[in-house]
Amino acid sequence: MLTFEVQQDYAHSADKVWAITGNFGGLKEWLPGILACRVEGSGAADTGGDAVRIVDVFDGSVTKERLEAFDAARRTYSYSILEAKGFDASSEYFATFTVTPLDANSCRINWGASFKLPASIPAEKGERARQKVAQMYTMCLQHLEGVLARG
Repeated sequence: MLTFEVQQDYAHSADKVWAITGNFGGLKEWLPGILACRVEGSGAADTGGDAVRIVDVFDGSVTKERLEAFDAARRTYSYSILEAKGFDASSEYFATFTVTPLDANSCRINWGASFKLPASIPAEKGERARQKVAQMYTMCLQHLEGVLARG
């Protein structure tokens, strides 16, 4: 299993950041490169729900992710990838996104994931894939800073 976690601190309250990032179907509001995002079904899998978000990406690809767990009080959710460019359900891609207050006016986002690649993929290629996804998450969190500054 390949794993990673990225984090970034923000000079904004956890409530403000969660209001933007905590909407499972709201990726277009804060992630770059998203053309559209919609949710089919409702609720997290851990409570019997069946919510799946369908994300249309700028490169023409479509990503489908299942909401595995959601806890608004703790400002966290987890999801798995059902389909995405370079991934499918056999990748066992599982990610968790959490907004943690540091004080009344600042917070930290932790966003991490684990996934596996086919055994036929060499270890060095797997490591490059892990680094690429971690870099993408980091870029998304940096982009969020600009969204927060404007809003």
